[in-house]
Amino acid sequence: MEQRLYTLLEQSRAAADQALAEGLERPILQLEAWQKQRLDHWYRDFTAQPRYRAATRFFIDELYAPRDLAQRDRDLSRMAPTMVHLLPDSTLKTVCQALEVQVLSLQLDMDLARQLGRLGIDPSRMDHDQYAHGYRECGNRDQRVHQLELILSVGHALDVIVHRPMIYSALKMARWPARLAGLAELQRFLEAGFSAFRAMDSADEFLAAIEMRESAVLNGIFDGPDNPLRGGVPGIPTAVQ
Repeated sequence: MEQRLYTLLEQSRAAADQALAEGLERPILQLEAWQKQRLDHWYRDFTAQPRYRAATRFFIDELYAPRDLAQRDRDLSRMAPTMVHLLPDSTLKTVCQALEVQVLSLQLDMDLARQLGRLGIDPSRMDHDQYAHGYRECGNRDQRVHQLELILSVGHALDVIVHRPMIYSALKMARWPARLAGLAELQRFLEAGFSAFRAMDSADEFLAAIEMRESAVLNGIFDGPDNPLRGGVPGIPTAVQ
């Protein structure tokens, strides 16, 4: 598991360097902003419920579109030796899976940004049909399926870990030492995930909705002919959409 953590950190740095070398930072930011708007709309029913609000924001803002990957990677690199020795294998595995989501999501966004560029589509002004066209033309269905599987795996793992009092207490006790050591971003990310999933009590309904809705997007775009992004949101009554 230790080697897996270091490998993922290296892959994350390599992907970020590649995006910089290809001049993709701006298109990727525009693409992520568009996708975040879609997620905000599709999960507004969960955001409206106090029980699910924090978990929804964690899913959208931290797992899918984290705000400071470079700082989090630096924190993880510095903290990795300590984490390997102190964290249970199950928790360390969840950290690795979350990092894998980050790496894969960036790689997929890079692929889509390149494809949109080849198609002459501006990601800051595209519509749902243009997005679906670029998404489909990437031809990376297996990777998209794996991305969703990873997100669900992280969610289910967190749902188990947060109910182990010793792990949660240890995380809270590490708050000040982490800040003093310059690891505030990593600590904030871990606490956000733990707090969000503890607040739900059970993540089953939330994770089931993610699986249903994101599978509908993925399969609908690749299988066609209708664009699922232009239809109603699965699981939300049409009358309230």
